[in-house]
Amino acid sequence: MQNNSLKALVIPPQWFCEKKVECENERVYPGYKLLGVSLIIRQLRGLQDSGVEEVEYYLPEKYSYLETQCRADKRISLKVNFTTYTSLMEAPSWYEKISPDSDWLLLRQDLIAPSKYWKEMLSKSEGKDSLLDAGSIHQRLNEENSAYYKSDAIKELGKSFNLEDLRKLNASAESRITFENSWRTTACGGDNLKFAERKLLNDLRKPIDGIISRTINRNISIPISRLLSHTSVTPNMASGSTVVITIFGVWAIAQGGYWMTLLGAFLYQFLSIIDGVDGELARLKFQFSKYGEWFDTIADDICNFLLFATITYSVWQSGENPTLVWFGLFTLLNYMFITPLMYSYIIKYTDSGDVMSIDFEFNKSDSLGDDRWYIRLLAKLKFMVKRDFFIFTCFMMAVFGVLHYLLYLSAVFSLGILITVATQHIMKMIETKS
Repeated sequence: MQNNSLKALVIPPQWFCEKKVECENERVYPGYKLLGVSLIIRQLRGLQDSGVEEVEYYLPEKYSYLETQCRADKRISLKVNFTTYTSLMEAPSWYEKISPDSDWLLLRQDLIAPSKYWKEMLSKSEGKDSLLDAGSIHQRLNEENSAYYKSDAIKELGKSFNLEDLRKLNASAESRITFENSWRTTACGGDNLKFAERKLLNDLRKPIDGIISRTINRNISIPISRLLSHTSVTPNMASGSTVVITIFGVWAIAQGGYWMTLLGAFLYQFLSIIDGVDGELARLKFQFSKYGEWFDTIADDICNFLLFATITYSVWQSGENPTLVWFGLFTLLNYMFITPLMYSYIIKYTDSGDVMSIDFEFNKSDSLGDDRWYIRLLAKLKFMVKRDFFIFTCFMMAVFGVLHYLLYLSAVFSLGILITVATQHIMKMIETKS
């Protein structure tokens, strides 16, 4: 790409495509809410996340009220210039918005796609003056969705730019690409919207998910997030609910006895599922915030600490195994050091509130091929220290009536985590000073 700014022009499909728009009688308006977020917000946020700096958006006059909603929406920070039109037949001078000092993305107003769609297009634009999305991922989508043009490819059109010129430019695009790692469709019918919903929900699954999250938790949390996306429930509300579930869980464990302990462990397993909902809602609704990340991190730590404290208390109260009490106290002591170390690292070296932002050596993409044997070992065993695996282990131990023995494991793992975090802190301090 050239060093020009990147802008986007969003126009009705009738001005963009040569063929007749498919599913015309089934199209929905830009304010239609898909999983709790209007199509226009999804499109603008996707462009914003892909690096677009400014958008020229042509909006039907009957939907002009959406401009006010977009300008009031804190999720949209890029500059958006709205132009309303009354009739598609008029085709106002939208081409005058194309300035030669910018590279441009032209896209259909009814396009539904995640930000990775535009990122993939832009990643393939190097050295090309024009790039056209061709090929159909969704079987009902036959028209092109968007095109990328560098300023040199647009400059020669000048003021004579019109629909026919655009069609010719499309036809002569240097490169027509299909997308391997992304998806897109149009808001032109029920089947297309169902397709987009399925893809958006599937995108909630993350490569870094632990084995329990992949096989169990996501299969339950995603349907819950789908239902909650249509409500006013926020990610922070979901995070706060985990603390409430924890209170009931630790109360049940503190009562002692097999069935109450099992109930408490079951509530913790349910907590692990709900713990995924807050992140899913944040991604579905674009409700990310540093405050939300910290809220989730602190809520998780409170839940973990209360669990260890309650199991230790339950063992002490029973008087059956005094040695386990010391292991429990050792675990709590370790976490009293781990927590401030992790928080100070996040505050000092990252711009996040998430512990996953700590760049542990064993958590890097090439850690399995590291020269150090202990890094390779930790990389292979890291699934065991993920929260989803730990909580599921608690539940299974409760099923077999041996939850109290978790304190042996927690003592060993908490010491390992303390050493790892402290080492990472020291290495980062040395790296920063050098």
